Amino acid sequence: MKNFLLILSLLIASDLVTAQAIIKNNNATKERVFINDTLLKVGSFFLSDYELYRAPIFQIDISSDKLFAYDYSQKNLFRLDLVDYKINGYESIGNGLGSGPGEFRNPTDICVLSSTESNKVIIIDADLSRVSIWDVNSEEFTKSFKTKKIVPFRVACSDEKIIVYNSNGSKFGDYQIYDKEGNFLGGMNQGETPKDAFLDSGYIVSEKEKLYFTSEGRSEIKKYDLEKLNLIYEQSLVDAQEDPNTLSREKNEESISIKRSKSFKYNSRGIGIVDNFLVVLFSGRKDAHGKIVDFYDESNLNYMFSVLVDQFASGMSVRDGLIILDSYNFDKKERELILFKLKK
Repeated sequence: MKNFLLILSLLIASDLVTAQAIIKNNNATKERVFINDTLLKVGSFFLSDYELYRAPIFQIDISSDKLFAYDYSQKNLFRLDLVDYKINGYESIGNGLGSGPGEFRNPTDICVLSSTESNKVIIIDADLSRVSIWDVNSEEFTKSFKTKKIVPFRVACSDEKIIVYNSNGSKFGDYQIYDKEGNFLGGMNQGETPKDAFLDSGYIVSEKEKLYFTSEGRSEIKKYDLEKLNLIYEQSLVDAQEDPNTLSREKNEESISIKRSKSFKYNSRGIGIVDNFLVVLFSGRKDAHGKIVDFYDESNLNYMFSVLVDQFASGMSVRDGLIILDSYNFDKKERELILFKLKK
C-alpha cells in the first residue's frame, strides 16, 4: 500500500510539473497578432518644456488631474497639472537631494495609492532603502518608512497596500507588503528565478489583491495572490526567443562579478492593467527601446494581441485607463510622453 501511494504521489507530482511547464511555455509558441486600430492617442508633451530633462519615473492620477514625475536632472519630485491631457503648470513638491524627510538619493519607482481618504503618491529610494509618501490633494510630504532589510527597487500600490520588490530579497521575501502607515503585512519569494536584481530585474503592478511581474531580461510573466502570498500563474512572453545566457559570471581570487553578456536583450520595459488586459511594453533590443505593446488576458496571462506604435519607447506607465509611453521623438531628438486610451 505504501509503495502504491508513493508511486501515485510521484505520478501526481509529475503531472503538476508538466502542467506548470505547459503553462509557463504556452505563450512562447505563439506568434504575435497585430491589431493596430486598438489604441487611441489622446495627448503628448515634452517634459523638457517644463525643465524636466531626465524624468523616467512618472505616474498619473486622473482623479486629481495630476502627473507626478521624479527628475534626475533636478533631483526632485514634481507635480504637473493636466488639462485635456496637456500640461498646464507644474511645481516641485519634493525637498530635493539629501537623506532627510522628503529628500532623495536614488529613487527607482513610483505609484499612486488610491484611498477612501485621499490618494497618496508613493516613491521608493534604493540608496536610502526607504518608502516616502505624499498626499495627492495637499501635495505635502506625509511620512516615510524603511523596508525590512531589502533594497526597494520596484513598487506597486493596490487596495491600500504598498508592495516593494527586489529579486535579491531578504528573509522577509523578495516581495514585501506594507499598509499605508508602513506596517509590515507579509512577504513572499518569487520562486526559482536567479537573484541578480539590478542586472536582470523587472516591473510590478497590483490590482484587487493580485500582483503581476514581468522580467527585463527573461521571457516571463508571473501572477501572485496577495492574500495567500503565493504564485498563481507563470507564463512566457509571446514569441519568446530568450537567450539563457543573458548574464555572465567572472571569478578571480578576490571577487565574483556578474554582468550582462553581449547577447543580452531587454524583454519587458513596463507593465500595467487596462480593463481586463495585462499590458506589457516589449523591447527585444539591446538599447531597451521598443515599439510593441502586448496585451495578455489578466486572469490567466494568455497572450491576446499586440499593437505596433509609431515611436520607440523605453518605459511605460499605466493607470486610470491610460497607457503612457516614455517615447523618443527623432524629429525633435528628445523624449516625449505619449498618452493612449484603449478603444472600446
